[in-house]
Amino acid sequence: MIRPLIILTSIVFISGCSENNQKETLLSNSIPDQESWNSTILMTREGKKRAVIRSGHLSNYESKAKDEKREFNKLISTLKRTNAPPIEKEEAIEELRGKYSDYFGEVDLRIASLKELSEIQKTANSKFKKIINTSILDEKVDADFYSTEERHMSNLKSEMAYVYGDTKKDSMLAIGNVVVVSDSGVTLFTDSLMWNSIDSLITTDDTVMFITENNDTLKGVGFQSNADLTHYKFYDASGVTDRTYE
Repeated sequence: MIRPLIILTSIVFISGCSENNQKETLLSNSIPDQESWNSTILMTREGKKRAVIRSGHLSNYESKAKDEKREFNKLISTLKRTNAPPIEKEEAIEELRGKYSDYFGEVDLRIASLKELSEIQKTANSKFKKIINTSILDEKVDADFYSTEERHMSNLKSEMAYVYGDTKKDSMLAIGNVVVVSDSGVTLFTDSLMWNSIDSLITTDDTVMFITENNDTLKGVGFQSNADLTHYKFYDASGVTDRTYE
């Protein structure tokens, strides 16, 4: 993955991505490590352009997430050490409760087994990795999607998006007034939508309104399609048409 310093009117190259399609809160209370305005992200796979994503503002929290990951693992390691002084373990527990309670839920750290602590550590490190490799776009997201032959397929607009990099597959989670217009003449409206570059699928569990090239309107909850909206399926659908059949 090529990750140059993000600068004003920058282009960021990403080759790799995330497997999670949940809406994320990524250190939103912190000042970003990097910010840029009027940015463009080029997402590629096997050297082929798969998406060009533009946004009025981009930020990431890579350094802060790496620092927090190191601190978290140090605290958990203290709890896992059988010879750690009790006062040191108590201080580690208080620190974890104060900053990282979301990572262990209702588990009582004072009596947690080594297996439970290892599971907590594994889950937390996975979340830290996601934050480290995520760019947050929070202004006028505008994305073009391309086929494996680099043929333009569709355009997406949304209020914000998370772009995930450096894991198993390139992907983007668009959120807020998401509109996809395909080159085939189809329009999709929804609240959130995940796209990935491996199979170029777009998916959502939210309510969807879908207007076909014949102006038929389909609605449903849960949707999956290729990026040009020519092969799609609803999980719970209904529809209307203005066409007259003889």
